[in-house]
Amino acid sequence: MSGLGKEELKNNVKTNCFFFATKNQKELNQMLSHLKFKDVYSKSARWTDDLVTLVKPEIIICEGKSAFERFIKNKNIFSQMNSENVLYTTYGDIKVIGYKRNFSNISHIEEVATVLKDSLKR
Repeated sequence: MSGLGKEELKNNVKTNCFFFATKNQKELNQMLSHLKFKDVYSKSARWTDDLVTLVKPEIIICEGKSAFERFIKNKNIFSQMNSENVLYTTYGDIKVIGYKRNFSNISHIEEVATVLKDSLKR
């Protein structure tokens, strides 16, 4: 998805499902296991939902299948798998896309790009 400049990115917001700085998923999971008693899962989900309400995005791109599944969890929406590698659904008027990753790399980036382009046309 090269070629994105400042104009294309000026109206974008990036966040995580959990708001902790860790080196990797394993370290995050270890931290979360120690914080379960603090209700960190529901608090993080509520904060993410509040951000969506404030920002009012047209599209949400979930970096990773687990982020997609975590975002749609408990929202009475169901994923529609475009392929084995790309997930898509809508949340009200918001298009939600998720994709598989291999570490920090997008797996099957061509499929992700196609779904993203198609969702921009809808």
